[in-house]
Amino acid sequence: MIKQFHFDMMNKEGEIEPAVLYREALAIAEYVDQGTDLHAAVLSEHHMAPYMTDPIGFGFAMAARTKECRVRLQSVVAPNYDPVRLAEQTAQLDIVSNGRLDLTLAWGYDPAERAMYPRNLKAPEFMGKLIPMLRAAWAGEEFSWDGRAGVLEQLPVQDRIPIFIAGVSEAAIKRAAALGDGFMATMEASVPQYLAECEALGKEPGEIRFPTPYKNFFVSNDPEETWQRVRPFAQHDADVYWQWTAHFQVPKQTVPATLEECRASGEFMIVTPDEAIDYLKQSDVLYCKPLMGGLDPDVAWESARLLVEQVFPALDS
Repeated sequence: MIKQFHFDMMNKEGEIEPAVLYREALAIAEYVDQGTDLHAAVLSEHHMAPYMTDPIGFGFAMAARTKECRVRLQSVVAPNYDPVRLAEQTAQLDIVSNGRLDLTLAWGYDPAERAMYPRNLKAPEFMGKLIPMLRAAWAGEEFSWDGRAGVLEQLPVQDRIPIFIAGVSEAAIKRAAALGDGFMATMEASVPQYLAECEALGKEPGEIRFPTPYKNFFVSNDPEETWQRVRPFAQHDADVYWQWTAHFQVPKQTVPATLEECRASGEFMIVTPDEAIDYLKQSDVLYCKPLMGGLDPDVAWESARLLVEQVFPALDS
């Protein structure tokens, strides 16, 4: 089973101080990494919102606190970064993590973020230059961007840091097939097009990642009470994401009012340890967002401890 814990560091105003949120995220990741075969700690990027703006910087902290799991940056909004500096930072992060970096690159979809970080090139030209430059830099070759050249004297631990391309547009899917080591699909409907593009290029498809059946999974000794504590933060999470995507004319989401509706929605799963064991016996992926929306760390810790101390051992036995 692929076990993923996602930390985007979104926080609901007035609920938890950001310093506390970041501290608890690192502690939970360290605990789960030590207690089970955690596949990845997933870190994200957004701007102009109560959200993590620097997944690379936080990635260094996550790499220092964990020992086994992948440090997955999903996604780095590539045009927000100086490309030369991005090559250096990602190489350094792979060294600090001892070869555990996964890098997902995105173009970015929020108009406010694009205004904050203007794009001087269009996406195909930018990504078409950036990805070969990163690979050259990581291989110890001379690399350059707009006439600025350099050579990395400290190289990544991995022979090839995996680069995933995220996106939903036809252009992004084509970039993933042509340039990426894998594809981060935001919708399962994009997968057949990616496979067709790879076939047209005569290229073996890379790993495909797409949303899991349940985006938020919690284990609790009292699921009904936990859902009532989670619900305001789930709504906050949904509202912030809707603000970023409203220009796509997507409907605004209202999270379920009851535990039964919550489970039926396909977005959340809050279950007892025994129910978690029964469900996960049939599942290939576990996705947890333990501090969703700035949730009370006590709720996150209860779920993490029940998973590590009761659920995972039962699955392994």
